Amino acid sequence: MKKNVLITGAAGFIGRHIALEFAKQGWHVIGLGRGDWVDSHESGLSAWHCSEVTLDALVQYAGKPDVIVHCAGGASVGFSVEQPAVDFDLTVKTTSNVLEYIRLYTPATRLVYPSSAAVYGQVKTLPIIETAHLNPVSPYGVHKLMAESLCQLYAKEFGLSVAMVRLFSIYGNGLRKQLLWDACKKLCQGKKEFFGT
Repeated sequence: MKKNVLITGAAGFIGRHIALEFAKQGWHVIGLGRGDWVDSHESGLSAWHCSEVTLDALVQYAGKPDVIVHCAGGASVGFSVEQPAVDFDLTVKTTSNVLEYIRLYTPATRLVYPSSAAVYGQVKTLPIIETAHLNPVSPYGVHKLMAESLCQLYAKEFGLSVAMVRLFSIYGNGLRKQLLWDACKKLCQGKKEFFGT
């Protein structure tokens, strides 16, 4: 019998790659997130549900997955500065919804939460170790840390099985933005100087 995984934000860069890996391992992969995604099956999804990550949507579409990988959330420091309230909803509110869904409906489901190195902020010592002081300097980092705190709380108070990872400088096949892409594009155009975040 196939195991089931729900991936929120499966249409995003990280979610697509995670979905494909689960599918390669023989899992039944369900995706939930924003936007129409007509070729979702190419990333291994058995089903794609275009919806915000609300408690109602989770009840309607998630079923009883063995694992939820919660990739939905804010994806840009710049956006979080421009629209911090929206970024809060995308990251913290959706994480709260996923945790409540598991607590209320599928307490045996394991949650994987991909967080961000942004929770560390500006560090003085390299390399960064997991136990380094957490001091986020952007709404994006603060919201990721808040989501981590919710995950820890639900694990401790309600016995949920939660694993968190802090991702650093994600890049790879299919990523069309971010520093590496922009740098390569500008270098190919002959631009030798560029600045930005």
